[in-house]
Amino acid sequence: MRWRFDDITVETPERRIRRTQWYHGYDLSLLGPLGHPVVGSFDSKANFSDGADLDQTVNTLNPRQQRLGMSINAQIFRPEVRKYLRIDPNLSMSNLRMLGDANRTVQSRSWGWSTGLSLPRLPALSVSRQFSTLRDPSEAGPMDQRTTTGRESLSYGLGPVKLRLDHDNSRIEDRLGISPTQESDQRRASLETSLYQLKRIPLEAFVLRTEYSRYASNGMVVQKDMTNTLNVRTNKFMLGGWENAIGYGNTLVRDHIEPVTDLSQNAVLESNRGSGMARFRNSVDAAQNTGRNFRKSANDGASLTLSFASGTVVTNTGASAGWSRGEAGEFLNDGLNGQVTFSPPRPYTLFIEARTNGTKPINDAVGGGRTNRYTAGTTVRPGQFWSVTGRFDRTHTRDYASETRTVIDQIDLRCSAVPLERLNLDAGLNLSVASPSSGSKTVTRTIQGGAEYSFLSGVRLSAETTHTDAGYTAAMKGSYMVGKTEFSVKYERRELSTPAAFSHLSIGLSRYF
Repeated sequence: MRWRFDDITVETPERRIRRTQWYHGYDLSLLGPLGHPVVGSFDSKANFSDGADLDQTVNTLNPRQQRLGMSINAQIFRPEVRKYLRIDPNLSMSNLRMLGDANRTVQSRSWGWSTGLSLPRLPALSVSRQFSTLRDPSEAGPMDQRTTTGRESLSYGLGPVKLRLDHDNSRIEDRLGISPTQESDQRRASLETSLYQLKRIPLEAFVLRTEYSRYASNGMVVQKDMTNTLNVRTNKFMLGGWENAIGYGNTLVRDHIEPVTDLSQNAVLESNRGSGMARFRNSVDAAQNTGRNFRKSANDGASLTLSFASGTVVTNTGASAGWSRGEAGEFLNDGLNGQVTFSPPRPYTLFIEARTNGTKPINDAVGGGRTNRYTAGTTVRPGQFWSVTGRFDRTHTRDYASETRTVIDQIDLRCSAVPLERLNLDAGLNLSVASPSSGSKTVTRTIQGGAEYSFLSGVRLSAETTHTDAGYTAAMKGSYMVGKTEFSVKYERRELSTPAAFSHLSIGLSRYF
C-alpha cells in the first residue's frame, strides 16, 4: 500500500505553474501450490494505482492516471519432475486510463507458455510461444496490434562437444490496417569443441566453434553467414628464466549474401620474469584482418614493477611501440608511462604519474596525434573515520591533422567523515580548465556536499546539494519506519541558469502486510 502527496512548482520569467496531486497505489502478491504440491505451484501479482504522472504534471491540465494490472505464472509438476519435464503457462493484462486525455484507455494483454524436455543422455528440447495485443485509441496515432513470438531450441552435449540449434520467429500484425504486417525468422546452429588442460599436448585451451546464422525479414533473407572460430593457448613454459605462453586465434566469416569472406587472426607471446622486488612483463602480438576491413598490426609492450622497503615505495614503468596499416593509412604508435607510489605506515598515500602516447602517420597517411598526461594525487586518513583525497591532472593533446593543441587542468578533492556515530558527512570539489590553442578558455566547476544521520528510534534524515555553472540542486529527505510502516518526506529545489526553477515536495506513506 502506497499513499503520496506531491506539490510541484515550475518558475520561469514568463510564468509560474504549481500543481498539487494525490496518489495512492496497492500491490498484492500470492503464491502457493496449484491445489496440491504434486500438480505444481503458481505465483501471481495484482496492482492498482490512481494518481498523476509526475513527468506530465505541469504539461497537462489533468495528469491523473489509473493503472490496473495482474499477472499469473504457473510451474507445472514438482521440482523432482521439472528436472526432466517443464511446462510453464503465463497470463498478464493491464489497463492504463488517462483521465486528462478524453478518458483514453490503453489496454495490453499477453499470454503464452514455455515447455522443456531434458532426459539423461538425450538432446534437450525447449519450445515457447507468446501472444500479446496492444490497443491505444490515441487520436494522434491509434494502435491495435497483435504480436506473436515463438522459439524452439535443441541442444546436446557429449563430453567436450556441444551442439545447439535455435529457431526464433515473430509476427506483428496491425489490425487497423495502417501499417503492413512485419515478420521475422532467425535460425542458428552451432557446433563447439572445447578442450582444457590437455595432457598429451602442451595446450592449456583448445576451442573450435562453427556457427551458421540465417535471418529473414518479411520473407526476404537479409543475413546468411557461416563463422568458424579457433582459439589455442599453450601451457606456460620456462625458457631462459622466463615464464612464457603463446596464444593464437582466428575467425573466418563467410557471407553468403554478398558473398565475401572475412578472416581475422592474431597471435600473442606473453613473457614474465620476477624475483624479489622486481617483476618484468613483456607482450608481443601481431594481428591481420583480410576481407572488407583490411588491417595489419604488430605491437610490443613491456612493463617493469619495482618494490622497495617492503612495499613502501612501488614504481611502475611501461613502454610500448607498434605499427599498423589499414584503409585509413599506415601509422606508427608509441607509448611511455611511469608511476611512483609512496605508502608509508602512516595515514597517507602519495603517487605521481606521467604518461605519453601518440600515433604518427607515415607514407602519406593523414591523422594522428599525441597526448601527454601528468598526474599527482594523495589520500590522507588522519583517523579511522576521516578521509581526504586529492588529485591533480594536466593533459596536453595535439592533433596533427588540424594542428590544434589543448591543455586541460583538472583538480578533484573529496572528503568524507563520521564525526559522530551514525552521522556521515561528505563533500567534494571538481574544477576543470580547458585552454585550446584556438578559442576561448572554458572553466567548469562542481561543488557537492551531503550529510546523513540515523536515529536509534528509526528516523533517518539526509541533505545534499550540488552547485555547478548551470545552477544548483538541493534536496532534503526524512523517513521514519515502525515495523512494516514507513513515512517519508522529500523536498527538492533546482535552479538553472536559463533562468528557471523547479521545486518538488513529496510526502508518502507505505505499509507492508
